[in-house]
Amino acid sequence: MSKRILVVDDIHSNVMLMEAWLQAEGFDTSTAFSGAECLERLASEATDLVLLDVMMPVMDGTEVCRRIKANPAIAGIPVVLLTALNIEAARDAAAKAGANDFLVKPVSDDALLACLRKHLREP
Repeated sequence: MSKRILVVDDIHSNVMLMEAWLQAEGFDTSTAFSGAECLERLASEATDLVLLDVMMPVMDGTEVCRRIKANPAIAGIPVVLLTALNIEAARDAAAKAGANDFLVKPVSDDALLACLRKHLREP
């Protein structure tokens, strides 16, 4: 059975590109375009991992991650934060929010696939 990944970003083209790549790699996908929509999807859909952009309006990715990890029903879902900010403060905020991993965009295909396999325990 294919692992389901929820892709969350407020930029539609980023979501579509990531979704196409993940599907080509054999993953099942779901998408969301805001933090609130991400939390709604997690409440209603089985999800194996969340790929979550940090810089989003209204509710940023670190806040979404914090809410995921605070909810016992979904806290066990791995969350990988993606950001264009390669600064220590962003990494610290991700760690404090409970993120399972933190990747800086642009992410190479190999690095992303290795991260997904690590958190999904795929061979």
